[in-house]
Amino acid sequence: MPRSRVYDFERALAKRLPEILQSLGGIQQVRVADRKPATDRPFDLDVRARVAGHDLRLLVEAKSYLNSAVVAEAISHRDLLSTSDRQLYVLAVPRVGEKYQGSLQAHRINYVDLAGNVLLQAPGVLIKVEGKRLPDHLRPLRRKNPFADKASLILRVLLSRRQRAWGVRELAQEAGVSVGWTSETIKALEERYYVSRDRQGNVVLEDPVLALEDWSGFYSYRKNRIVSFLAPSGDAGALLEAASRAIEDAGLAKAHAVTLPAAVNVLLGYVRVNQLHMYVAAESFDSAIRELPSVLDLEEVSGGGNFHLLSPYYRNSVMFGVQEKNGYRLVSDLQLYLDLYHYPVRGREAAELLLQKRIGPFLGLDSSDYRTLVSA
Repeated sequence: MPRSRVYDFERALAKRLPEILQSLGGIQQVRVADRKPATDRPFDLDVRARVAGHDLRLLVEAKSYLNSAVVAEAISHRDLLSTSDRQLYVLAVPRVGEKYQGSLQAHRINYVDLAGNVLLQAPGVLIKVEGKRLPDHLRPLRRKNPFADKASLILRVLLSRRQRAWGVRELAQEAGVSVGWTSETIKALEERYYVSRDRQGNVVLEDPVLALEDWSGFYSYRKNRIVSFLAPSGDAGALLEAASRAIEDAGLAKAHAVTLPAAVNVLLGYVRVNQLHMYVAAESFDSAIRELPSVLDLEEVSGGGNFHLLSPYYRNSVMFGVQEKNGYRLVSDLQLYLDLYHYPVRGREAAELLLQKRIGPFLGLDSSDYRTLVSA
């Protein structure tokens, strides 16, 4: 992890920390000592606070991400720095999710994050705040939006190869975008704490939960252009089979992908569905809405309907990672999750099932991650 990135986080932390601590009951005074960061000491900020009548020295170590290795390191630094009841080691990270809150408390590691989640434990002192989310103004947007169409290809690649460390050039090649574009997008991902760099400078996905949480907040399937039709068959399975044949006959086999409940049903046998949603590549969309109605006996409707063609908001990236099952062409699990998240008819329930059965095991998520994502 580049030291410059730690400095960036330290600056944000030094500005935010007094505000967080002073908002807590029982803390009367907070002062961040004016000390220049140095690489040879195991803490980054020296904070003096008066808490419940006790004068405490908080030695704060800033980490720009949190994982099991950071927790293990924090245990040793706690033992090194917590030399008295009034001198406490505090781990500071951008976000402490539910996954790590219990572990940190069990190991007696005090922590604070930029959202305002806090644990301070000392004789006569117990302050615990949970459940706070990072304020919007602390989620940097001045660089490329990593959830925009072309930029999202970088995150799609990273999420599709969870454990891999990527050089910038090979990541650009895999995503099919320029090296310059990739570098700028990586900077945006670093600012949001989704990725970090290993010792060789390669890009590593650090927090897929935070990335998915933010992405589902930015995107909704409603961002797509949707043209709806009423099909004579009320059974989505029969309609899917007929529509797939018609799409192939129209020469659009590689330009379409099924999404939303019908795709979940193909992948997981979820429930019987009566709606079919199908992406058609933007350059082929007008052709599809001209040709398919006559072949499938469709009637275009302004509301309702049971067959929906989607011209993708993600023109360049929606087909990334398309998959085939039972002869049907489906969007990737990631795109399906994003589409389901705000879908009104049991969409969140289906998104959670997809997380548990497919996405979660692949990314190494656990039950606390699922709760974080589906309740966001």
